[in-house]
Amino acid sequence: MKKQAMMWCVCLVSAAASAAVVDFEEFVLTSNSYYPTVTSGETGFSSQGVSFPYAVTPWQTWDGFVYSNVTDNTTPGYTNQYSAITGKGVNNSNNYVVAYPGYSTGYIAVPTNSIVHGAYFTNTTYAALDMQNGSMFSKKFEDGDFFKLIITGRNAANQSTGSVVVDLANGTNILTQWLWVDLSGLGLVSKLEFGFDSSDVGAWGINTPTYFAMDNLTYIIPEPATALMLAVGAAALLRKRNCA
Repeated sequence: MKKQAMMWCVCLVSAAASAAVVDFEEFVLTSNSYYPTVTSGETGFSSQGVSFPYAVTPWQTWDGFVYSNVTDNTTPGYTNQYSAITGKGVNNSNNYVVAYPGYSTGYIAVPTNSIVHGAYFTNTTYAALDMQNGSMFSKKFEDGDFFKLIITGRNAANQSTGSVVVDLANGTNILTQWLWVDLSGLGLVSKLEFGFDSSDVGAWGINTPTYFAMDNLTYIIPEPATALMLAVGAAALLRKRNCA
């Protein structure tokens, strides 16, 4: 009942506000390329009011987010880490985002007190083919294996508003199409954090390549009075849940 009440409020707000769709199509890329790069000197980029961090490590590797139009969805391995397994964005669009979340880059920042309707997610080619075939670093998936993307909402006070789990692989059923994921139940958020869980774990953590692809992130910014109403309602629900 509590979840239904929150979802009812979100639906009312959604009907009264126009949505922003972050589809990355404003970025101009040469064919089969991506940005930022390790040599670009960038620390991230923004699209439609949403900030995507990027970092270069001391070993000249990267983590965070890049926008890409790479179409190679057949070459396995780390050298093809910038492509979605679909080979295209949603509805055959050119651009999409590839994410390799790191310690300081495992989130995106949306305008404060936004409601994120959702986004489309899929595997990268690197992760999908590793799970389908195995590699020298990770196993071929069998029945009972799993690879999950965990999306956590954070409000303006950096408190968790809940989490949504996306099955990137369930046994041998590996996600190879764009999947719409509803995130509206996270309520008013200022960040989305990303983490992973996998059945293939070794001494250094998850062996499955911890990448995902995303497109068409959709959000709204409620009017201040409506945002306050939702914030008060969410706080009340949280208090009741903690006292239960």
